[in-house]
Amino acid sequence: MTQRTAKGKPRSSAHPEPCGSVRPSRRGRWRALSLVLIHVVAGLHVAHWYATGKTITPVEPSEAMQTLGQGLVNAGFVLFALLILSTLVFGRFFCGWGCHLVALQDLCTWMLRKVGIRPRPFRSRLLVFVPLLAAIWMFVAPTLVRMWIGRPPPELQPHFETHYFWDRFPGLFVALLTFAVCGFVIVYILGNKGFCTYACPYGGIFGLADQIAPGKIRVTDACDGCGHCTATCTSNVRVAEEVRVHGMVVDPGCMKCMDCTDVCPRGALYFGFGKPTLRKTERATPRKVAYDYTWPEEALLALTFLGSVVILRALYDAVPFLLALGLAAISAYALVTATRLLYRKDVRHSGFRLRASGRTTPAGAVVLGCVVLWVLFLAHSGWVQYLTLNGSRLVSSGVSLAAAGSPADGAGRTSRGIELLLRSEKLGLVTPTNLLGRIASGYSHLGRNDRAEEYYRRAVLQSPGYAAARYELARRLGHRGDKEAGAEQLLELVRRRPEFPGAHDLLAEWLLELGRGEQALAVVSDLRRERPEELSIQLTHGIVLAQTGRPEEARVEIAGVLERAPELPRAHFHLGQILAHTGEFEPALAAFERAAELAPQDPESRYMSAKVAARLERWATVRDQLEPLLPDDPFNAEYVRPWAHAVARTGGLEAAIELAEQAGEIDRGMRFRLAFLYTEAGRTEEARGILAEFSAARAE
Repeated sequence: MTQRTAKGKPRSSAHPEPCGSVRPSRRGRWRALSLVLIHVVAGLHVAHWYATGKTITPVEPSEAMQTLGQGLVNAGFVLFALLILSTLVFGRFFCGWGCHLVALQDLCTWMLRKVGIRPRPFRSRLLVFVPLLAAIWMFVAPTLVRMWIGRPPPELQPHFETHYFWDRFPGLFVALLTFAVCGFVIVYILGNKGFCTYACPYGGIFGLADQIAPGKIRVTDACDGCGHCTATCTSNVRVAEEVRVHGMVVDPGCMKCMDCTDVCPRGALYFGFGKPTLRKTERATPRKVAYDYTWPEEALLALTFLGSVVILRALYDAVPFLLALGLAAISAYALVTATRLLYRKDVRHSGFRLRASGRTTPAGAVVLGCVVLWVLFLAHSGWVQYLTLNGSRLVSSGVSLAAAGSPADGAGRTSRGIELLLRSEKLGLVTPTNLLGRIASGYSHLGRNDRAEEYYRRAVLQSPGYAAARYELARRLGHRGDKEAGAEQLLELVRRRPEFPGAHDLLAEWLLELGRGEQALAVVSDLRRERPEELSIQLTHGIVLAQTGRPEEARVEIAGVLERAPELPRAHFHLGQILAHTGEFEPALAAFERAAELAPQDPESRYMSAKVAARLERWATVRDQLEPLLPDDPFNAEYVRPWAHAVARTGGLEAAIELAEQAGEIDRGMRFRLAFLYTEAGRTEEARGILAEFSAARAE
C-alpha cells in the first residue's frame, strides 16, 4: 500500500520497526508551564489593582466590545487585534498556549482520566458553527445595527487605565459556576475542548483566521499512518487522516499544541510554513464523516441550544454570555440524550448504560429525571425573562411617550410595565438588584416618590455598590427636605465611585448649603488627590474653593480645567462667577458669553451674561442674551424685567410696546412682557393692572 504526499509523490508506508505504544508528550510540560505563567501574570494584574487602586484595563478579548461600542481603545482590544494578526500567520496557537479556559479544560480532562473516566468527543454538524455565530453576534452585529440606523461610529480614545478593574467581571459565585460548567461539566459531557468547539466566540474568529494562516502542522514522507498523533491530540483533531489527505492539518480546531509532533515515532510531523489554505484540498480517499446524531436530532440540538441561550443569557442579571453558551450546549446534549431514552433500545454515555435492551437503567432514570427538572427550570426562567424584559421595555417606552408630550399614554404604559416587573420579582428565584432599580425608576417617572425611594433603598441595601440607585436615593431624600441623609448617601457613593456623574458636585452643593463648607472642601480635595485625571472632580474642586472663600486658588484650578477641556461650558461659567465676584466684569462677561455660546440652551449662562452686561451698561448685550430665554420661560420676571429695561435703553421701547399690545390678546407671555414695557415707559397704572390680572389668575 502506498500513500501520497501533499505534492502527490508516492510515500512508502513500510518501516523496519513497529511504532509501539503512544508515549506521553514532552511538549505538554512546556505548555502547562506556559498556561501556569499566564495565570501568574493574571494574578499579578489583580494584585497590582488591589495595591494601587488602579491598573491596566482587563487584558481580555471580550473588552473589544467596549472599543467597538463606545470607542474606548483598551488593553483587551489591543490584545485581541494582535492575536488575530498573529493567528493569520502562525495559526491558532494562542488557544493552546495562552487561554485560561483551555488550561481549565485540560486540567479537568487530566483529573477525570486519573479516576478512570475518558471523556468521549461530541460531534455535531450544526453546533460546530456556534463559535463563529457567537463572534458575529458579539463583535459584528452591533456595528451593522449602528450602520443600519445611521448612527455614526464612536470617536476612538485611549482607555488603558481603570480604577474599577473588577466591575467588568462577574461575581465570585458566577465565576465559580462558569469554571464548573465550562470545565468539568462540559469536558465530561462534550469531551475535552468541548467549550472551544461548541461555544467560544474567540475560537470562532481564530479558527477562521487559521484557515488563511500559512503556519500549519505538516508531514514528511516518513509518516506511516500509525495514528499516535490522533490518539494524543487533546483538541479532537483526526491528525493522521488530515496529513494523509492534505499533507498538513487543516482542521481549524488544531491549537498548535505540538503534542502530535512530539509523539510521532518517526519524527514525520513538524510545524512549518507553506501556501495559505483558503479551502481544503481534494481528498485522496473520500471518507464519509461519522457524526453522532441524525438530522432530526441535529435540528433538535440546534433549537434547544438557541432557546437555552435566549433564556439563560443575562438571567437574573447574572449569567454572562459565555456561560449561557456553555449551558446551552449542555442543555442541547442532555435533551437529545433524554429523547433517545424514549425510543432507542440502547443508550450509553461515558461508560454508563442509560438504556439496555429497551429498558431504562437506574442511571438512565436519574439522567431522565435531571433533564426533566432542567427543562422545568428553563421554562420557569423563560417566563421570568419575558416578564422582566417586556416590563422594562414598557417602562422605557412609557417614559419616552411622556417626554414626547403624551403623559397619559406614557403613564399607562409605565404602570403596565411596573406590574410585569413586580410579577417577575414575585415569581423569580432571586431578585436581581437591577430589577429593583427598574421598578424604582418606573415609580419615579409616575411621581410615586415614596415607592421609588422604597425600591431604591432596597437596591442599595442588597447591593451597596449599586451607584445609580444610591444616587437616586440621595436625590429623593434631598427633594423631600432631608439633605442631611441625602449627603450621607452621597458621601458613601463618592467613597465607592468617586467619578459617578454628578455625585461629587451635588454632594459639595448640599454640604455648602448645610454650612459644612470645610467638610465639602476636605472631601473634594481628597478626591482630587486620588483622581487627578478626573476632569469633573477638578472642576468641582475649583467651585468649592470659590464657595469657601479661596477665589485665587479656585481661578487657578478652573483655568487648569480649561487648559484640558477648552470647550467645557461649565468651566467657563464658573470662571465667570469667580471673576464677577472679584469685580473683574469684563473678563467675567467674556467667560459667561463663551459658556452661552457653547451651551446655547443653558438659561443660566445667558442670564449671568445679561446680569454682568447690565453692570457694564451694555444694554444691547443684555437684550440679546435675554430675548432667547423668553419663549421658554415667558412669566419669569427675573428675565422679563431686565429685558424690558434693556429694550428701553436701546431705543426700541415704542416698537416693542406696539408689538406686545397686538399680540397680547392671544399670547399671555407677550401680555406679561407688556406690563414691564409699560413700567419702562412710565405707564405705571396700566402695568399694575396687567400684573393684577396675572395675580388673580394664579390665585384661582
